[in-house]
Amino acid sequence: MMEEKDPNLVRGIKLLHKYRKGTATPEERAVIESWYTKYASELPKVIGEDESGVQKRVWARLNNRSKVNYLRRWIPYAAAAVLTAIVVYFLVDDRQQTLDATVAIEEIQPGGNRATLTFADGRSIKLDEGMNGIVVGDAVTYLDGREVLSERNTASGDASNTMTISTPRGGQYRVVLDDGTEVWLNAESTLRYPGKFTGKYRQVEVEGEAYFAVAKDSEKPFRLVTRGQLIEVVGTEFNVSAYANDAAIQTTLITGKVRVQPDGYDAVILHPGQQSIVDSASVSIEKVNVGQYSAWKEGNFYFNGDSPEVAFAQLSRWYDIEVVYRSQVPKIAFYGEIERDKTLGSLLKILDKAGLEFQVVHKGGRNQLIIGHD
Repeated sequence: MMEEKDPNLVRGIKLLHKYRKGTATPEERAVIESWYTKYASELPKVIGEDESGVQKRVWARLNNRSKVNYLRRWIPYAAAAVLTAIVVYFLVDDRQQTLDATVAIEEIQPGGNRATLTFADGRSIKLDEGMNGIVVGDAVTYLDGREVLSERNTASGDASNTMTISTPRGGQYRVVLDDGTEVWLNAESTLRYPGKFTGKYRQVEVEGEAYFAVAKDSEKPFRLVTRGQLIEVVGTEFNVSAYANDAAIQTTLITGKVRVQPDGYDAVILHPGQQSIVDSASVSIEKVNVGQYSAWKEGNFYFNGDSPEVAFAQLSRWYDIEVVYRSQVPKIAFYGEIERDKTLGSLLKILDKAGLEFQVVHKGGRNQLIIGHD
């Protein structure tokens, strides 16, 4: 007859698994930490180290929020010696180095309105996170009319002055250019533009991802320069994704018509619902669901059969978290739409339900999302 496992012990092991993956609630984390508080004196006997050495190693891996009163509520009869061994396995064993600073995923907040504006004279200012955009004119103002600088910035209207707005990982911002063109910058992106458009073209540069609603001016076409291509339009809406570490550049047309001139290839014309994909070896055009590529502007993630590399790259930039694959990349596809204002934990619950193994740790000064198992 198979020996029946102690239900309290089983519950304890499950709780430790949740702690290890970063999905434990604050109360559950307190339980784990209280176990160590209560049974720390037993650890040296288990692993053969002096007590001070064990304490330094273990407490370096825990946020000290011990609430011993939770212990009785959750597992009132668990054996101290067994629990000590479990804690040692999960929190001390050198084979579990990635547990050094397990992070509660509910504590990792989403990105927001964050950007830095750099003027031609070198002045830089972090833009107000309480606002979501600026307007470029004789002065640079927020959307509510308040000036970005305390003193009037008359230099912004000089066409020779190129300004730069950059969003960090976990940032986004909106810019209304001198001609009325609206630009939404996604996380980890940069827009360079003149204070005033003069000459034959209205030309700007982008690194990263941006959504453009271009003001119509048939006498002065709008030009966008990105890594590896030039886009020319008159009046239209489109999204471009040209991150330096992505294999391909994607230009998705929402309305109007655009001409895409890839470096080293013939120009292609896009019509609404089409996307050009430019990489080092080819240029292709596909029919796509444009909502998937503009959803971020509306505050959503939209996954439609995306690979882990594509889906996690979006999460990585928005939550400022590094993605690490412990083994090979899982061969699964992601579907669904979810708001970008949720904590990381809300999104990763989907992975947990799908059976994908992961954990979140703090290592090397930043958070890491580790996918897979040893």
